[in-house]
Amino acid sequence: MNVELNALEANGTWDIVTLPSNKQAIGSKWVYKTKYNLDGSIERYKSRLVILGYKQVHGIDFTETFAPVAKLTTIRALLAVAAMQDWIVCQMDVSNAFLNDDLDEIVYMKMPPGYT
Repeated sequence: MNVELNALEANGTWDIVTLPSNKQAIGSKWVYKTKYNLDGSIERYKSRLVILGYKQVHGIDFTETFAPVAKLTTIRALLAVAAMQDWIVCQMDVSNAFLNDDLDEIVYMKMPPGYT
């Protein structure tokens, strides 16, 4: 959890502020996942801090939703072309890739459980 918080802070994801009287803070929670090696042994434990977005109100906390994702058929087509052209294909994992966009809205979130 500390690794996740350090990454969020290093990216300037948030500022700790006093909640304005006319605003309501949205809660957050930790989501955990165990990553495994190919042989089934545990590689590492991961945690993600997520906001409880289902408590947001349209027009107040957000005006639109958008999550860019690649469709499986697009990935298959790209791999097929790469195979036909004998291209080298590399895979990488981008930590906190979703943090590279700016929000137009100001969202107030409560401190993560277990942190003050």
